[in-house]
Amino acid sequence: MPLLQRAEAVEIFMARDGAENVEPTFAAEYLSRHGVHATVRILEDGLHAADQLIEAEATTFHADYVLMGAYSHGRLMETFGGVTKRMLSNAKLPLILGH
Repeated sequence: MPLLQRAEAVEIFMARDGAENVEPTFAAEYLSRHGVHATVRILEDGLHAADQLIEAEATTFHADYVLMGAYSHGRLMETFGGVTKRMLSNAKLPLILGH
């Protein structure tokens, strides 16, 4: 939280593909209670890989770093390389992971 509280701007980005069962507005409400006023951007896109969409959004937002959750989606998905794995391998910005 201290890192986000020091940020000039915070954006919560979600690349929605229909498999989500959480709303990013809940995260924004939580952050707001701690003095972090984040904007929420949702992109409806089931065609492109989430890691590519995150990288593109970080560039557009002029982000200095990416803070993201690292979650498991089962062995079959991880065999082909999950979003977290690809972000760790290919990220151009500093990446901070939380679980």
